[in-house]
Amino acid sequence: MGDNRSIDPARLLLVDDHPIIAYGLRALLEDSSDFVLDLVSTCNREAITLATNERPDIIILDLQLPGRNGMEAIPELRKCCSKCKIVIFSSLQESLYAVRAIKAGAHAYVHKEAGMAQLLEALRAVRDGKVFVSEAVQQDILRFHTDGRVATNDLSILSNQELNVLRLIGNGLRLSDIAAELGVSPKTVGTHRERIKNKLTLHSGKELDQFAMNHFSALPKNGVPE
Repeated sequence: MGDNRSIDPARLLLVDDHPIIAYGLRALLEDSSDFVLDLVSTCNREAITLATNERPDIIILDLQLPGRNGMEAIPELRKCCSKCKIVIFSSLQESLYAVRAIKAGAHAYVHKEAGMAQLLEALRAVRDGKVFVSEAVQQDILRFHTDGRVATNDLSILSNQELNVLRLIGNGLRLSDIAAELGVSPKTVGTHRERIKNKLTLHSGKELDQFAMNHFSALPKNGVPE
């Protein structure tokens, strides 16, 4: 006789400060017996508390939230909820951030422009014990292992915080605005600028600003393309 026991749906914690994402995810899962959106948080600090106390099965995490660096939140979430799977759902360039996120401890990376259908595909993959990234990222990884280069050139040598600073420069933010966005002092941002400039062998602040603008296009603060 077959096993007729029902399997409980995987409990999801969504960490995103834009209400439309929660609305869209609830609509997507309305008829699903596999997943239930059980918890919603708008900041990393609250998410860590919820993950510690509620132990969701899967955490869907945006990397662009006020305050703490989203990439730094990944290992913290893994530490407080070791069995939780983490799916990144972000508007940040997957060619620059997907592999970093996986290395930090995430199990999947989905770009928001890929939509809810790919997010559901990623949720199913991580539920089944797999790692999920897009086909384009898979090709980048294969190129790296084939010839030692990544498609995104020198930016792989930057730290996560340096990459964030470069992205915000490219989005047109001033030094004081970047400091406020990242929760650090303007002096720290200035130090990051110098390190970025040296690592990328750029010769002036103007050259750094132009490089950043060439590599990053501005997105709305909520990370959802208009």
